[in-house]
Amino acid sequence: MGKGLSDGRVEFQAQRNEFRTAPLWGFKTEKKEYRLLHDGRAKTFEEAILWHGGEANRAKENYIALNKKDKKLLIEFLKGL
Repeated sequence: MGKGLSDGRVEFQAQRNEFRTAPLWGFKTEKKEYRLLHDGRAKTFEEAILWHGGEANRAKENYIALNKKDKKLLIEFLKGL
């Protein structure tokens, strides 16, 4: 997840900058608000994508390279999960 998302905690086999994330299916709260990332701190998909680093840095860079229309299509797809 990279330095930017590290919470500094070592748990079981996960080091300070690692964790297993839950699947995106069913990630909305009862209030229909998004709680993204492992700790719910991202409130939008774009915020969650742009905070990633480490192994996910290439995915973040691919998102950044998308045109506005394709970014919107991707976000709409994620909202539909």
